Amino acid sequence: MGGAERSRSTSVRSSSENKLSLEYPEQLTRLDFVNLARTNNDMGVSLAQLNRVEEARPFFDLALKNYQLAENEETLTARFGHIYSFQLWPLAVAHKSKDAHHLAGRSITLVAKAVGPDSPLALQTKFLIAMDLFTCGSIEEALALHKEVFEKRMIRQGASHHLTLASQYNLAVCYQNVGDPKTAEFVTSFMSPVSGY
Repeated sequence: MGGAERSRSTSVRSSSENKLSLEYPEQLTRLDFVNLARTNNDMGVSLAQLNRVEEARPFFDLALKNYQLAENEETLTARFGHIYSFQLWPLAVAHKSKDAHHLAGRSITLVAKAVGPDSPLALQTKFLIAMDLFTCGSIEEALALHKEVFEKRMIRQGASHHLTLASQYNLAVCYQNVGDPKTAEFVTSFMSPVSGY
C-alpha cells in the first residue's frame, strides 16, 4: 500500500468529548505522519477562520501529535514552530496570555532557526502571532510585530501584494488601539487601490 493510500486509510473521528482520536494503519512512514499533520492543521485553520476556534483546537493538537510521531523539534524545526503559531489561536481567544506568550516565543525561535528570521514563513508566523497577541490584549507587542512584518513585506513584495495589505491593515488597527489615530490614518492613507472593484 502506498503512502498516500495509508494516509487516506487513517481514520479520524470525533468523540463525544470533542477530542479527536486516531486509528493508524500499520507501517506509516515519516512522510505519512507529516502529511497527516498538515491535513489536521488545514482543518483546524478552516474551522478557526469560520470562528469555530474551540472546534479547531483538537485539530491543531492532533497536528502536533502527528509531527511528534514523525520526528521532533530538532528535525522538523520549521513545522513545529509553525504549528505552535496555530495552537496560539485558541489560547488567544481564551485570553490565556501567559501560555500564549510562551508559545509565541517558542514558535518564532524555531521558525527563525529553521528558515531565518526574515523568510516568508517567519514573516507569516510573526503575522499570525501578532494577531493572537492582539486578541490577548498585548497590543504594543502586536504592533511591534505587525510593523516589522509590514516593513519587510513592503520592501520584498510591494505595496499592492495581498500579504502586505493585510499587514498594513493590522498595523493601522494596532495604532488605532494604542490611541494613535493619526498614525493609523497615515498607515492606511497609502494603501494601494485595487482596480476593477
